[in-house]
Amino acid sequence: MLALALAMVEGPEEQSKFRALAARYERLMFHVARQILPNEQDAEDAVQEAFLAIAKNFSKIFAVDSPKTKAFVVIVTESKAIDIARKNARQGQQVPLEDLPGLSVSAQGEDSLTQCILRLPARYRAWIQLHYAQGYTAEETAEIIRSFLPVPVEIRREIREISFGEMEGLTDEEIHEKFETFQKEFRKMERDLPYPGGECAGDVIRRALPVFQEIFHSGLSRAVMVTHGGVIRCMTAYYLGMDPARWRVLGKNLENCSITELAYEEKTGKVTVERFNDYAHLEAFPELLRKNW
Repeated sequence: MLALALAMVEGPEEQSKFRALAARYERLMFHVARQILPNEQDAEDAVQEAFLAIAKNFSKIFAVDSPKTKAFVVIVTESKAIDIARKNARQGQQVPLEDLPGLSVSAQGEDSLTQCILRLPARYRAWIQLHYAQGYTAEETAEIIRSFLPVPVEIRREIREISFGEMEGLTDEEIHEKFETFQKEFRKMERDLPYPGGECAGDVIRRALPVFQEIFHSGLSRAVMVTHGGVIRCMTAYYLGMDPARWRVLGKNLENCSITELAYEEKTGKVTVERFNDYAHLEAFPELLRKNW
């Protein structure tokens, strides 16, 4: 199957790089898979499936020997091993998926953030690693997830981050200098003011609400939405019946990869906020928390 993965990589130069990646990481990938799968053949299958997933996304890998590439290879292999473990569990084999430990994977040159992510339990590490250490956007991460996670992934532009308009890309000092008057009014939270040249909470709610309603009426018992802090705050404020002008009182430090849960009651049409900005799964790793940056 390695030959099949190689055939998915275009061009002799890229194929040579893929061979180098396979030679460098195949033993590590097998070690990772065996920590999840006790059966050797299952572990070999996981490695082969991981190579196929890596080949699909090989254009995103630049340096074979970089710590980020190593971490990426690890999480893809874990994902494939967990898929097989879940399949085995459904067939009656006992696999403690909820207690899978983080792997002690390290390499010279890895920064503290990468090392911290690598110590996370396997079920949390993959998506956090893609966002933090690999630097992929939410959309790029979703595309990668689509290639090796057996769930449908749909990109919806309506749940993009709130537009900060003319403030985009500016430092705090530059914003204070150019928009001091706006900031003073904005902090009062008396009116739902749009960012200069950007959006207000009402704008976000109007474009995002149809997506939420579509999910609620889809018949799905559970759905995961990966979105941004502004959207989470604005929509939570909406479902709590708050004045949109006060959306920023929710979550001074809205943590990346935190969980906000909404529950929809079909009979009444009511939506309840079950939890907001839940980051208990990250508390053992303070380096990941925005409030500590």
